[in-house]
Amino acid sequence: MLEVKLSIKKKTASQALNDCKTRIIDLLGDHVVGEGDTTLAREVMKSLANDNATLTVAESCTGGSISSELTREPGISSVFESSFVVYSDAMKIKLLGVSQVTIEKYGVVSEEVVREMATGALSLSGSQYVIAVSGIAGPSGGTKSKPVGTVCICWGLAEGLQTYSFHWPSERTLFQTLITALSLDLLRR
Repeated sequence: MLEVKLSIKKKTASQALNDCKTRIIDLLGDHVVGEGDTTLAREVMKSLANDNATLTVAESCTGGSISSELTREPGISSVFESSFVVYSDAMKIKLLGVSQVTIEKYGVVSEEVVREMATGALSLSGSQYVIAVSGIAGPSGGTKSKPVGTVCICWGLAEGLQTYSFHWPSERTLFQTLITALSLDLLRR
């Protein structure tokens, strides 16, 4: 995350500061997370509260770090319904209703599987919004077609789920941190 700080020494320059802030926001658009001391999780929480909506999360490769990031925010219980950490294929099938056929056909790290994870989590929780992730955090487990650092994310509303596959090869903990931030930012946008 990049942090941009603007400051002035003279109160007479406050208009110039506001003009500069406006210009930066215009240039960066939805890349601006927020102003002041904020986090991605806090901005997601604000958006959900404004929509009077709730969120559920289904995590595999992040092992609960998305949920952990969310639950650091005071007041998150008003918008955060549940979290499913389903690391094994068996639990994806048993808890979230992911089809064994889908796993066999596309692999557990696929847009098809995260979509089914998301649908299952939404069905169980009754939430309006969801984030679901499955990936290969490494250092082993990758293949030629899906190397370490591959991740699939599904996010959005039940009637408008979006999926995307990314490849971010990095050390395991950094990978999980990056995917946590990316997932929250995709939902925020």
